Amino acid sequence: MSNERNPKDLTPGPIRQPHLSPELASRIEAIRAAVAEVCPISAEEWLDGFQRDQHPEREVVWWERVARCYTDFTAKKTFPSEQKQAAFKVIFGLFGGLEAKDVVADAAALSESLIDELLAICEQNG
Repeated sequence: MSNERNPKDLTPGPIRQPHLSPELASRIEAIRAAVAEVCPISAEEWLDGFQRDQHPEREVVWWERVARCYTDFTAKKTFPSEQKQAAFKVIFGLFGGLEAKDVVADAAALSESLIDELLAICEQNG
């Protein structure tokens, strides 16, 4: 018998923070705007997710790092959608605790030089 859960069976946790400060909400909106093309979640869904976090401020700081790396990487040149998505997955994985060897499959759309550049940006912001 498998202990794996179907993601469709998961339900959101309770709202722990019914009111987020205007400053925090503004920071969340900046994150949403920065990663919208690779993480197309509505503003309401972003706020709802942070309201369910036990420590939304910590999560915002984490997401700000992800967004900063993503924008630092994509601001330098024009990338096709597939490469932007790959970069986001790599950044998300690395900041989520994976090692570089664990995100190789996600990086497949990126050249070796782009991967090196992305890893350097993540290291600077990590």
